[in-house]
Amino acid sequence: MALAMREYNPDKRQIVLKKIDGKQPLSSMGLIDPRILNGENKLHALKDEKNIWSFKWQYGGLAAPMQQKFTTFTSLLDFAKVYFKKRNLDIVDVVY
Repeated sequence: MALAMREYNPDKRQIVLKKIDGKQPLSSMGLIDPRILNGENKLHALKDEKNIWSFKWQYGGLAAPMQQKFTTFTSLLDFAKVYFKKRNLDIVDVVY
C-alpha cells in the first residue's frame, strides 16, 4: 500500500491547536467549536499573491480579531499564539 504524498505549498500552512491541560477552551462568546480540537475543522494560514498572510477556517467564519492581515508568517504565528493562549489553546504544530 503506497502512502499518498502531500504536495508542498509554501503559501498554505495548517496550524494545529490543542487545549491546555485542565482548562476549558473559550471563545469570546463562550465555548469554542469542538471540531477544532478533534481535527474536523482546521485553521489555515494562507499567503496571497501580494505576499500577505491571513487566517482561514476550513469551516465557518473568523472572529473579528483574526480577520487582520500580516506581512510575515512569523507575525501571524506570534499573533495566533497570544490569541489562542487567551482561549486556553496552544499551538502544537504547523504543517507545511
